[in-house]
Amino acid sequence: MGELKNITIGISINSMTSKKSSALKNETLPLFTTYLPDFALKQCELELKETPEKKSEELTRLRQLLKVEEITRNINFEEDFLIQYLRHSKYEAHRAYKRLRNVVDLKRKQPDFFKGLPEQYIVSQFSKPIILLMPKRCPDGCSIFVARLGKWNPNELTFDRFMQVNMIMFTQFLRDQMTQITGFKIIYDFHEASLQLLKMGTPSNAYYYYHTMIDCIPGRYKELHIFNESIVFKAFWPIIRIFLSEKIRKRIYFHSKIEELHEYFPLSVLPAMYGGEESNENSRNVIQWLKNANNEFVKSTEAGQPNFY
Repeated sequence: MGELKNITIGISINSMTSKKSSALKNETLPLFTTYLPDFALKQCELELKETPEKKSEELTRLRQLLKVEEITRNINFEEDFLIQYLRHSKYEAHRAYKRLRNVVDLKRKQPDFFKGLPEQYIVSQFSKPIILLMPKRCPDGCSIFVARLGKWNPNELTFDRFMQVNMIMFTQFLRDQMTQITGFKIIYDFHEASLQLLKMGTPSNAYYYYHTMIDCIPGRYKELHIFNESIVFKAFWPIIRIFLSEKIRKRIYFHSKIEELHEYFPLSVLPAMYGGEESNENSRNVIQWLKNANNEFVKSTEAGQPNFY
């Protein structure tokens, strides 16, 4: 874990945001953090219900549930990994247990999703970029990812590869306690999406993407922004919508103008293509972090990995 932790520590930047109102106030934090600020600790206690007593009780209960489940009973789970799932479930052990069981089951059914990628592939795909990791967080501490799906060439980035990229990114980012607590905001940009992308939009692929991201990964998806709706998105949407819970649907926002994004994100955290102040490309630090994350991901097992700090 040292290499990944070192690149995390070596990166500094600033930023943050939330809903329409919170906009352009407050100090911002870098994407890569090395400590939990006071507001995140408070959020963890008030929103996620984490106290020393609750943590101990629900951790014990979760371990007991895992010990009686056939597919998890022989796995010696990393404590930090279990805490990720408990935080996500607001310390309801049974909910955490269901997601842990799901991720172990997914790994056995779809082992390709859990494989690392050639380093050069990481460099080429994130240098284009199809997926942007913004170097600053929103003022509420959320990490920001931009998925430029209109730039996705399914012949170069297959669905399985796309899922591998997501698994590497999200599982490694969730080793950052700040991200476990504050969550993610994702912008899905369909500008220039071609009919070729429809190859990826099968019911099976839509199910696996949703199941992996929602039922397996303990990510807190605070806002999902759909930008530049296109014919391709309109073809995708009825398929995707079937799988979405009411809770997730309420967190989806549709935008046709750049200015509409500015109601949710300060300019300081957005890339220039959306009228922001950040680069339209992933920085060298981000690409180096991803290369290290890929190396760490290869070493991971069903038992999970410890936090960065």
